[in-house]
Amino acid sequence: GAGALATFGLPRAGNSQTQVKRFYIDSRFGQLHGYRAEPEKDSTKTPLICLHQTPSSAKIFKDFVAVMGQDRLTIAFDNPGYGSSDGPVDRVTLETYSETLADALETLGFGPNGSGPVDILGMLTGAKIGGELTRTRPDLVRRLILVQSLVMTEEQRLAMIAELQGGVRDGWATQGADFYVTRLKSALAGLDPEQTVDQAITDFADS
Repeated sequence: GAGALATFGLPRAGNSQTQVKRFYIDSRFGQLHGYRAEPEKDSTKTPLICLHQTPSSAKIFKDFVAVMGQDRLTIAFDNPGYGSSDGPVDRVTLETYSETLADALETLGFGPNGSGPVDILGMLTGAKIGGELTRTRPDLVRRLILVQSLVMTEEQRLAMIAELQGGVRDGWATQGADFYVTRLKSALAGLDPEQTVDQAITDFADS
């Protein structure tokens, strides 16, 4: 989460003169929420789009958006169903998330019929969504930046899903609601040196 982004060595948002603003646009699942920042003067630099991991939200990118927004338009989206974005009723594929992102970018005026392509920075699940968008819509993406991207076989992926789901079921079976207290204590005990307590709590609440 925020601790991983701290490895970029960026200053806190409080040191930036760029204001981060919230916005909503329509999507196939309802409203899609995001954060954006941009310089006061027009910039010729390619806009940067940030995609978060699961489960989390675009909040992990707020400080990053404030810093990067000093010299280019920078946007972080809440994936459908996460943060403040409306989501699907049932599970959907990464391809559907990618298609929703493509719709959003075109709505904001990017792409070959607009102001041109964007750069994508994706973390974990966001890296997968960004990779799928780059593969299927190269007209929308100039560069793809992968942060902690998981590369695994289908067998490894299914085994990880089973392990995560089993961990939650076992945790509830043995601890009940205290399962969440244990998770929060673990998150606070494992703080990254650059991560604040508030950031850890926000990451915990999102997850």
